[in-house]
Amino acid sequence: MVMGSSAGFGVRNMVDSLGLRDTAERLLEALPDRMQTRLRELRADAYVSAHRQGVRELQILPIEPLKALQRNALRYLVSRHGANSVGDYLEFGVFAGTSLGCMAEVLKELRLEKVRLFGYDSFEGMPASAETEDEGTWQPGQFKFDIEVTKAILRSRGADMSRIKLTKGWFDRTLTPGLRKQYGLRKASVIMVDCDLYSSTVEVLRFVEPLILDEAILIFDDWNANDLASKDMGEKRAFAEFLHAHPELSARPLPFDSYASHAYSFLVTRAPSA
Repeated sequence: MVMGSSAGFGVRNMVDSLGLRDTAERLLEALPDRMQTRLRELRADAYVSAHRQGVRELQILPIEPLKALQRNALRYLVSRHGANSVGDYLEFGVFAGTSLGCMAEVLKELRLEKVRLFGYDSFEGMPASAETEDEGTWQPGQFKFDIEVTKAILRSRGADMSRIKLTKGWFDRTLTPGLRKQYGLRKASVIMVDCDLYSSTVEVLRFVEPLILDEAILIFDDWNANDLASKDMGEKRAFAEFLHAHPELSARPLPFDSYASHAYSFLVTRAPSA
């Protein structure tokens, strides 16, 4: 992942370094909740409008190849189980919402109107454990992003926000059975794992396991970032341990092309119970 560069980002970094952002946040938090929400939305919309070029640079995944993969995945599931049996889309590691926005567009194109989209991210960047995990490939705080700006970007792409639910927080605290119950999560059919770290991927797979009812497509965005897969580290290690712990699940690579050399995708199948 590489963040875009622009004068706007330079000003933002300067504001952060002076501590003005923290001061502004404290003032904002003193206001009533409804006013806080509206001001955050207005700030995010203004940010997106003022930094269109920067936003384009933040779309760090190859858009059309990614949408082709998502489209093929959904068509496969529809052909196997029917349009009404396709479960929800879950994404872990949202950042600026590029892949989430792509999926929203593909679902609209294929007229899969019942599929909901859920995005999970700390929106605080990588956790402290990033410093010692996966040979230091990632750094604590890396990929921090404002959730309200992510929402504004999704709105600017025409996403139906009534179908999208973003959850902010560290995975070990937010990905709970209570969260599954709160949103009526019963089946996930396409799962995007873009949380990079081994430990984060472990939490994600633990959360989604009960939601894989028959078949689900899992997309690992950083499967071989920094050659981690060849070293049996990162997302690959977490997935291998997950399959070993759940022999009722099997996985095979997807028969169609991925969108990037560092990404890898699987069809995961649950064996019928006796």
